Amino acid sequence: MRAILVLVVFLMFCVSLDVTSVTPDEIMGMKKMVCAKGDEALEIVKRMHVGEIRDVRDIALMHYIGNSSFVTVWVTVYPNESVAFGEIDRMANSMLSYGWKVEDVILDGHKVYVAIPPDSNERQYFWCVENYAYYIIPHNLTDTQVVEFIAAIS
Repeated sequence: MRAILVLVVFLMFCVSLDVTSVTPDEIMGMKKMVCAKGDEALEIVKRMHVGEIRDVRDIALMHYIGNSSFVTVWVTVYPNESVAFGEIDRMANSMLSYGWKVEDVILDGHKVYVAIPPDSNERQYFWCVENYAYYIIPHNLTDTQVVEFIAAIS
């Protein structure tokens, strides 16, 4: 029994899950393309954000492409669910302070923030499932397709 416990602890701390593997290879006929992951992805995100990025354990930037549509996706791994939810709430509040329109809605059973930048009508969505935070920017998708995409990716 002790050997099994030691093995489980070893696997938890020594074998890391590639964050890109938590999302399907294809959604709604769109194929996944990994753009960056790990430290490279974190550096890209830091350059794109005004606010502080903290407590990130892993991150990936991806696109889903096909059917005359594409979706930009960030998946961030946090230490635990509490930190993940705290970080997306902090992000929503920060966006509000920068003039974004932000509201939360329930989509596919998840509290999803819908954010619209002050200089655009392009909706962006972010939410958490366990210790994973998802952020998407859909292009050429209907509202119904966005809900379907959210259900499929999380």
